[in-house]
Amino acid sequence: IALIDKILMAKFLEMFGDPATNPKGWEVRRLGEVVEPIETINPNRYPDNEFLYVEIEGISDFQIKKWKKITGKFAPSRARRRIKFKDIIFGTTRPYLKNIALVPKELDNQLCSTGFCVLRAKRNEVLPEYLFYLVKHDWFVNEVSSKMQGLAYPAVSDSEVFNTGIPLPPIELQKQFAQIVEEFEKKRREMQRTLEILESLFKLLQKKAFTGELTAEWREQNNVEWEIP
Repeated sequence: IALIDKILMAKFLEMFGDPATNPKGWEVRRLGEVVEPIETINPNRYPDNEFLYVEIEGISDFQIKKWKKITGKFAPSRARRRIKFKDIIFGTTRPYLKNIALVPKELDNQLCSTGFCVLRAKRNEVLPEYLFYLVKHDWFVNEVSSKMQGLAYPAVSDSEVFNTGIPLPPIELQKQFAQIVEEFEKKRREMQRTLEILESLFKLLQKKAFTGELTAEWREQNNVEWEIP
């Protein structure tokens, strides 16, 4: 499972070249030109609504691992960003610059912290899969971090992120890469389900071992007396 991201990044570099040097000579565009504007909302305007909310600490290994439920009437008054399926959320404060994730289906139309810059691809120009692997590349992270301001709370503004120039390959080539990503993500989901089943079986085995159930037949055959301490 851990190797999948490395394999896909290697495939990204093979197909598109290193974005730092753009060896294939792709057109360079401002990131802000190829993403949609994002709605910022105040949850207090929706007092009866319940949202799934992603904080900046909820990202690990480029995936959203933790989120919580909030309701408008209990949420803090500060604004939130509304996110949709396959948006890219990119941490803009130190030390969370590598907190980058692609929004999964279960978080479609939910909320995230304003500590993220939300990138919603204009699908006719750039695909989310290409954009995701571009912004998680060290080159992009370093470009953004060089624009940070502030001593007590170093951060980079959304406008600085949007002003970053990115190489933009032909959309057909991006589609080929997106298909490869989908195939690997399907494998990742299958392996993750298998891992969860194995963990459940191991816990069951542990329980049987600790309660003596695992060796009950053997003890009976060998006349071994045993009881839970």
